[in-house]
Amino acid sequence: MPRPQQHILLWALVLAVFDALCIVGAFFLATNVLDRDPSERDSYLAIFVAVWCLQAIDQRLFVSRRGDSLIPQLLMLTKSVVGSLILSNFIMIIWLTTAFDRIFALAFSGLILLLLVALRTTMRLGLSGLRRRGYNYRRILFIGANARAAQASEVILSNEYYGFEIIGYLDDDASRNSFLERYNVPYFGKIDDLEKYLIDGVIDVVYISLPVRSCYERIQSITHLCEGVGVPVRLIADLFPLRIATTELTRIADIPLLALTAPDDTHSRELLQRGTDFLVSSLLLVILAPILAIIAVLIKLESRGPVLAREARLSHHARKPFNLLHFRTKRLPDGDRSDAQTETSDAAARHRSFSRPLTTTFGGFLLRYSLVDLPELINIWKGDMSLSEPRPETAPESAPSDSP
Repeated sequence: MPRPQQHILLWALVLAVFDALCIVGAFFLATNVLDRDPSERDSYLAIFVAVWCLQAIDQRLFVSRRGDSLIPQLLMLTKSVVGSLILSNFIMIIWLTTAFDRIFALAFSGLILLLLVALRTTMRLGLSGLRRRGYNYRRILFIGANARAAQASEVILSNEYYGFEIIGYLDDDASRNSFLERYNVPYFGKIDDLEKYLIDGVIDVVYISLPVRSCYERIQSITHLCEGVGVPVRLIADLFPLRIATTELTRIADIPLLALTAPDDTHSRELLQRGTDFLVSSLLLVILAPILAIIAVLIKLESRGPVLAREARLSHHARKPFNLLHFRTKRLPDGDRSDAQTETSDAAARHRSFSRPLTTTFGGFLLRYSLVDLPELINIWKGDMSLSEPRPETAPESAPSDSP
């Protein structure tokens, strides 16, 4: 059976090949549409491919992101295309002796973005369908049973398209079964039995949910053991009972540092992030406009009511309530003639909503494939939320809520 590293390398190679095919296809489409000679611009193609690979590696686009929703992936993809366009054009302007064809460069990059968004969205939908049928799963073993493990279990089980299967958990205290029994996660034994399961090759990922302060040496030992057999380890972090505004990973030489407080001067960085969010979300809204329109029509055809639903959330910086938008997935209850509807987009609530009779057939499809969140691009475009921030928290019930 292939080890997880082999899966990672194979997946990265597949993504790199498909991305390269999209770039080459966009190049020949642009030359044909604009009636340009491809041989005169092959150097630009080579430079763009090289720059794109660097950008994709930096944004981790060649890594499996099955635990992410669709919007963050599309935003990072768009940022990489824009960055590659700027850098490759800068290189061409410096090195080129003749006039630079800016019209071709813009058409070329626009087609690349269109093809890559279509490719990644199609691949995600296809893989989500396969995972729901039991293929391409990653088997998870939990180390430790507590409230954090229960929360992670609920999120994983509520999102089948992630492609994770919790096969069991290990804990030295068998009485802690109460945390995971409602999720039907079996007890496999004590933590010392981990080596047996690693050797048998029945697990793909280990999730550690032990308290860091009291079990530091135990966690270190488990990590070394898993590293020796090539099984990835994930630590369910809950270091402090504090609400951290921002976190950032930095380094001093080869020492990683996790910043738990925001730096004093963040105004310039906030402006840069706001400009990036606005540009990227604008591009994606233009590209995805046909898909958004089709979804809106199908929602209206299946049931009466608004296309968009809203949920009161609090912005991270201003701490002001705003309406988080997503596609409506439920029928209005009988007797409710209101044109507005509030739904929840939390993972656990979505999972429970599949069994509710009010959920529409097309709404269930949107929930299963995480397409329900696409209108969040409007919130990002408006500045209500940002890609670099955690998901906004739910606003108090007394907070005002406007119709979308």
